[in-house]
Amino acid sequence: MFKLNIRHILWRAAKLFGKKELVEWKGDGNYIRSTYSEFERSVKVLASALTSKFSLRKGDRVASMCWNTLNHMVLHFAVPLSGLVLHTVNLRFSDEQIVYSINKAEDKVVFADPDIIPTIQRIAPKLETVEKIVVTGPAERVQGVDVVELPDLLKNANADFGLSDPDENDPALMCFTTGTTGPPKGVVYTHRGVFLRALATGLADTYALSESDTVLHVVPMYHISSWFIPYAATLFGSKQVFPGPHPTPKRILEIILDEGVTVSDGVPTVWLDVLNHARSLNVKGFGRLQRLIVGGSAVPEALIRSYRELGVEIIHAWGMTETY
Repeated sequence: MFKLNIRHILWRAAKLFGKKELVEWKGDGNYIRSTYSEFERSVKVLASALTSKFSLRKGDRVASMCWNTLNHMVLHFAVPLSGLVLHTVNLRFSDEQIVYSINKAEDKVVFADPDIIPTIQRIAPKLETVEKIVVTGPAERVQGVDVVELPDLLKNANADFGLSDPDENDPALMCFTTGTTGPPKGVVYTHRGVFLRALATGLADTYALSESDTVLHVVPMYHISSWFIPYAATLFGSKQVFPGPHPTPKRILEIILDEGVTVSDGVPTVWLDVLNHARSLNVKGFGRLQRLIVGGSAVPEALIRSYRELGVEIIHAWGMTETY
């Protein structure tokens, strides 16, 4: 039986688009480049480490406190394909909200980028269920919490690890939203829901994502997994670009022009800032950019018209965190 799960998204990308690129901005015009074949191997290695080096059971939650990076992308596949649930922690939450969401989710392991360690140090004493912190790069130790660096975790992990084939209705992801009254509310996404959401992203009357696109992920992967567009781009074999921590208008414009980006996403203020930055440089166009998926708040008509004049269509997105 062919199950609508994340495993088959990965399988299709590696099988049909193995040489297509996944790219991460590293600063000063430098990029890390990988392929879907290499990405599949990274997913298997991390899944092997999660399964063999932690005492985790099916359905346990693993948190990520990471930016839009290749490491975060690997987590989006390796965690669900280990029978676990990835909880993407909103980095814009207050310390109190982060503690609340991690404790409410009962996260056992937290993966964090190095620049998030100061936050971890402040909240560590209040975390009730976390047993291990995995840092994606070199970082200071955290008082009172067992910390391991990602390269050490991956040592001797199995690159031929057999990924799980989860039931469609198994939980894959969760995140918390503040678009409500009271404390943040948790939302769980199933493998089936993620697969169908990814599939719908390729429809002509939605975002028309395809293998020929180069997608720049500006929406944070800690918020609804960047609107699930990384999964859709993987399903269709699109080239993907990750802007790294704290993307600025300058960096976004640079990546668009450097990498031949055709599709990107974000909230209106981001694209207003990018437009103003381009105008300040007297840039008359955005290279191969064709479509922007913009949501989070109403897009001003003037912004839509300004991009249209430059040959870029703005697709106004709207949705609720709990409805994919």
